Amino acid sequence: MALYHFHVTQVSRGAGQSVIASAAYRSGEKLHDHYYGESHDYTKKNGVIMSNVIKLSVTTIRLLYQKWYRGLFFLKKNI
Repeated sequence: MALYHFHVTQVSRGAGQSVIASAAYRSGEKLHDHYYGESHDYTKKNGVIMSNVIKLSVTTIRLLYQKWYRGLFFLKKNI
């Protein structure tokens, strides 16, 4: 029987942490942070068995925001 483990941690930009740097470190990949203009390269890190980084397009992010705000408007209107 396979066991599944899921772990979530928060990254705080106010505390000087970067989501892109954290994702690059955990996945062992090289990722570029367009917000800060920095590249984070952890390709030489050992111990990464498997990684899957989902990179959303700008269009997808805009659609998600639109759905989110429509949902908030609906909740405010009906409460």
